Amino acid sequence: MHKLLVTAAILIIANLYPQNIFIEKYDDCEVGKFCLDCGNPKAKSDSDINAYFKSKLTGISKTLKGNIYVQVIVDSLGNQCVKSMQRDVNQSTQNLGIRKIVNEMKDWSPSFAKNGKPTNATVFLNFKFNGGRVNVDYQNFFDNSFMSKIKSEKPEFKITNSKKSYTNDLNNDQIVVYNRKNSKIRHSYCRTLSIDKDGVVWVGTDNGILKYDDGEMKLYTYKNSSLRTEKYDKHLTSSIMYSGVDSLNNKWFNDGYNTYRFDGDKWKVFDSINSPLGWGRRIHADNRNNLWIASGKGIAKYSDDKWAVYNEGNNTLPSNKTSGVFVDSKDRIWVGIYDGSVMIENGKTTSFKGSDTPLKHGSILDGFEDKKGNLWFSLHSEGDKYSGLAKLTPDGEWSIMNIENSEIPTNSIADFAIDEERNIIWIGAWKVGLAKYDGNKWSLYTLENSKFPSVYISDMELDSDGNLWVGTFSGFVKVIVN
Repeated sequence: MHKLLVTAAILIIANLYPQNIFIEKYDDCEVGKFCLDCGNPKAKSDSDINAYFKSKLTGISKTLKGNIYVQVIVDSLGNQCVKSMQRDVNQSTQNLGIRKIVNEMKDWSPSFAKNGKPTNATVFLNFKFNGGRVNVDYQNFFDNSFMSKIKSEKPEFKITNSKKSYTNDLNNDQIVVYNRKNSKIRHSYCRTLSIDKDGVVWVGTDNGILKYDDGEMKLYTYKNSSLRTEKYDKHLTSSIMYSGVDSLNNKWFNDGYNTYRFDGDKWKVFDSINSPLGWGRRIHADNRNNLWIASGKGIAKYSDDKWAVYNEGNNTLPSNKTSGVFVDSKDRIWVGIYDGSVMIENGKTTSFKGSDTPLKHGSILDGFEDKKGNLWFSLHSEGDKYSGLAKLTPDGEWSIMNIENSEIPTNSIADFAIDEERNIIWIGAWKVGLAKYDGNKWSLYTLENSKFPSVYISDMELDSDGNLWVGTFSGFVKVIVN
């Protein structure tokens, strides 16, 4: 399985859209697209920021210790707004009013792109407190030591089910975590994970693709593959967002505007010049050697070295903004379109807008067909009211698993995997952790009760032994199932 997004499909476009980097989030910054810590020169205040904040932050407790990290958006006109913060300190600092002070500054200059024009960008400030004093400096977002500090911060933990207490039935030996300390990944954000026909695990990160073959690891970056670099930093490999494996064991990866096919020896790159792809999202490989990609330009199908497109322009989709695609054993094409879902069968498109099904409001992110012919879909909706795990039986009966009718921790599903042999449903519960349902009871594995490293799950796959592999924002994980 496959590339399930988190709570909103837009958030995965990490370097182009208004993403909150830190846990303390603010949604009143009226800026659209921006890049992270980019530009030459980068956005900055014309003031000496260390002296400025020393003059503004008075009455600091002498016992206050630690760091506060601040993400500041600066638009192309030099208007700044604090987007998110992380308080890694030993006591409350709300009284300092740091966000208000930053937002009231009047002397910021924007970042400049390579074409010499000002552009929207984020910069990061690091407030260091000790002994009643503060020192402030700009922080390089892509510094490895800084990234590791972000990952160690207490995250946003959000169980939305009225059932707040769950058990952990795994011991620590069953949860094996791979991160920057014990593997070759250079970035803890593992956004996608796939297992090929040979049992090799492929992990897409924010700086390369890791190949994990029975303990042996190899990292692919722009230096030893056809992977491209980030536009704002030619020394950084593009973030790999989605992946998949087709029936010929080709590995497919997507970094947004570029889609890569790797046969184990040669790379092939598809972009806007040699394909109809827009900004790519989920990748789905059907059982007939067809490769499907959901994008902002509709659905693209790759078969026999040719591309076919399903979109609004050729009247096959009501919208080009697609969130996911799945093809079942009857060759029905199921498509999420952000405002519901549609199904294409024999060239005819059926909308569920007027239906009494979970697809009326739920947008398909990912799908799975079990051996009994049941279809399973993870669904997303704005605010997660209509999100959850939907099921369609062979006789046409719909149902949905959500917080209203089950003990699932949250409606917001990052990904799911179904172990038919053990009758287990695994759920990547966004902002919660890893959940398991065995048909009778729910179990939950979080930062608070287990070795599971993150509340942010990106992707999940079962291997041939029934072990679960999970991509998270703090490395990737193998869950050994007894």
